[in-house]
Amino acid sequence: MGQTSLYEKEKMVTRDSVVLGTDKEKKNVYGTVKATLHTFTKTMTSTGVIDMRIVDAKSNSVLSQNKLGGTYVWETHWGWFTGDERALSSEELDCVRQREAFPPPPQQLFIEFTKPIFSQVTARVISQYKRYRL
Repeated sequence: MGQTSLYEKEKMVTRDSVVLGTDKEKKNVYGTVKATLHTFTKTMTSTGVIDMRIVDAKSNSVLSQNKLGGTYVWETHWGWFTGDERALSSEELDCVRQREAFPPPPQQLFIEFTKPIFSQVTARVISQYKRYRL
């Protein structure tokens, strides 16, 4: 549970035809703006496997056996930049306004990766016993 990875990426971003100011005649002066963007992505991956066996109560023989797995990936993004903010896209601006988030507690990670396992177990049990009447 909770295998953590941290990725950092640095890139130069530029935007052309940005209004830099006005000249003496009150006409816009256009130019290129630049920034260095640093982005971070932290992921936490939790996985699990259940060995499910359906056993005949009378003969104690295994009717069905399956290994069923589930995975949950939690992810957060944040960043910072140097240079001119106008060089950044709206998505990049959103990223640099974020801060590193705290991961969910271990119990929540467990719940999340067991959800697909539970669905698989339920489907297998229903499939195995659908021909029986109660």
